[in-house]
Amino acid sequence: MKIKNILTILLVTTLVYAQERPVHTYSIVAIDKESGQMGGAVQSHWFSVGSLVLWANPGVGIVATQSFIRPEYGPEILNMFSRGVSPQLALNILLRKDSEQNVRQIGAVDIRGRSVTFTGEDCIVYASGIQGDGYAIQANIMRNPGVPEAMEQAYLSTEGSLADRLYAALVAAENIGGDLRGKQSAAMLIVPVEKVDNLLSSKIYDIRVDDSLDPLSDLNRLMRIQKAYIFANEGDVLSAEGKLQEALDAYNKASELYPENVELLFWGAVILCTDDKFDIAKPMFEKIFKVDPDLKEMVPRLENHPMFPLSEDMVKKILNITSE
Repeated sequence: MKIKNILTILLVTTLVYAQERPVHTYSIVAIDKESGQMGGAVQSHWFSVGSLVLWANPGVGIVATQSFIRPEYGPEILNMFSRGVSPQLALNILLRKDSEQNVRQIGAVDIRGRSVTFTGEDCIVYASGIQGDGYAIQANIMRNPGVPEAMEQAYLSTEGSLADRLYAALVAAENIGGDLRGKQSAAMLIVPVEKVDNLLSSKIYDIRVDDSLDPLSDLNRLMRIQKAYIFANEGDVLSAEGKLQEALDAYNKASELYPENVELLFWGAVILCTDDKFDIAKPMFEKIFKVDPDLKEMVPRLENHPMFPLSEDMVKKILNITSE
């Protein structure tokens, strides 16, 4: 009896781990050479879809792997892209070695804008994909047919940043029925087209909604916050270059996008003060301390700090500011 129980446990364990995790969903991957960005977006009725589907490397390309997912397709295709292999050839090579290619779904775009999409014949209907110059779109277990076509139209007709266009494609998919099972998670990953020399700048957007009743709305909120931080970082760079008015404009844009968090404005004001621009920073501090008085306690901690070297006199000036 004991041996039989052990064999049963081993058999069940083997079956569980032999199955690839199913991630039935809709996604888009694309490159925008004008903006110097490439990336993808995805939505699914599956927990944490962003942790498995989207893969990207600056200077290389972007991949989405889904349906009965084999996550290895992401890094394996990117590795071949880095060696100059075309998307179609890279996909063909991997599919030939995959005994379960009939349930795979993959989309990929390389740095040259060459694209490929694949939908195995046994992906659960409605399942299909579409590719064009610089983009690939794929969907399975859709409530209605025509999801990739609706996503393509939205992506191509929407103005704005790559992030805005990718998001528009997701909304279009949802508007014609989306995933038959409903919605649960979403993600967006955008990287620079060109190679970068540090991890800090290797991702422009890497946002995930792992579990939500309305993942696209939550993704949109996180996009807004990410845009705010992009402007804040731009303000830091402009300030370091001595372009203070431009820096102030960037900080203000960050604050407008994410008014719930005045810390973004706080660091902008601090950086201005490290360059003795107290007059510009003063109204910023007034707004900051009115919303979050606790940030005033941060100021003396920055006196002569190597990253934010506020002088003793500047610290006193800032502390004397009232929030009235």
